[in-house]
Amino acid sequence: MLPRESIAAAIRAPGGGQPALVAFLVAGYPDPARFMDQLAVVSEVADVVEIGVPHSDPFLDGPTIRGASQQALAAGITLERILRQLAELPAPRLPPLVLMSYRAPVLAFGADRLPAALRGAGVAGLLVPDLSWEDGSE
Repeated sequence: MLPRESIAAAIRAPGGGQPALVAFLVAGYPDPARFMDQLAVVSEVADVVEIGVPHSDPFLDGPTIRGASQQALAAGITLERILRQLAELPAPRLPPLVLMSYRAPVLAFGADRLPAALRGAGVAGLLVPDLSWEDGSE
């Protein structure tokens, strides 16, 4: 099964007409040292876990996620650090993990090397809401 297919399968899997639970965590919030433990606890009950990549200007997010992002950035959380931590998780990784990032962290990491890094970290999907594919401009 392809990683992206694992997302669809996880969302369809809850039985008895129950809705799927997609949980969201900002990576490194409130404490980078406890993030992986928090991810493990949330993963026990969620069908999919979305991990927010902290960004200095999360303009599409509300005040709670903006505040969490600022705190995580101040603690040194980066996309590279998140991927390193996720790569250390034992396989199989359930539920599927999806990263939500803005364009700037993706470009700072290197869009050309990101797909391989995502695969290596066991990430099943990536959301980049401010990415334009039309002409490369904003």
